[in-house]
This record gives sequence, structure tokens and C-alpha cells, in this order.
Amino acid sequence: MELGAAGSHVAPTRRPRSPVINVSSAATTKEMAASAPASNSTPMEHQLTITIPMPSPHHASVAAQVLSVDKELKPHFLRHTLHAEGATLTIHYEASSVKLLRTSVNGVFEQLVSVVRTMIAFPALE
Repeated sequence: MELGAAGSHVAPTRRPRSPVINVSSAATTKEMAASAPASNSTPMEHQLTITIPMPSPHHASVAAQVLSVDKELKPHFLRHTLHAEGATLTIHYEASSVKLLRTSVNGVFEQLVSVVRTMIAFPALE
């Protein structure tokens, strides 16, 4: 314990735990892309769905709203959707290449880390 003003004891502060991230599926086969409706866009051969448990339904909803603001720059080659259900945030990716999939996942995760840190630093007033 640390000593505070006038010799009082101050309990050490704890850093909140970060949410655990579970990857629920990996890239799909070309047969799935071939079964998609025909269009002028590039087939989305690679898919990934990630479920992220959040501390509460409110946290999941806020994260989904904040992360859904940015649209994909190349929607014909890469798409992602965000969905909050209960205290779970689900992100589904579809990409024409593994490199685009990896880049998008990294970018969204960097943003998600910022969102979670902001929610921890500034908890909602109830």
C-alpha cells in the first residue's frame, strides 16, 4: 500500500482486463465463392467471422456503432459487417485475397483497441 495525504493509506489501482478475442472460423473454400450470386465484382474467396465478448451489451453496441462509421475503400474486393447481440460483438469479413483480409482485420483491431481503451478511461455515467 502507498501512503496518501496526511499518512492515509491508498489502495493501488488495478488496470482493467482487456476482453478476450475468440476466432470462430477461418478462410473458406473456393466452392463457397462459386455458389455466390454472379456479379461484376471479384469473388470473395476468403471469409472470417470473429466474435468478441464485451463487458456488457452497452459496450458491444457502442463498439459496433463506432467501428461501423468507416466504410471499405474497395468494397468490390473487401467487405466487413459488424453486429452487436447482447454482450457480444461479431465481425464478419469477406475478401478476395488473404492479404486484404489480414490488412482489414489488423486495421479494425487497432480501432477496436482504441475504442475499448476509451470506454475504460471514460466509463458511461448511469
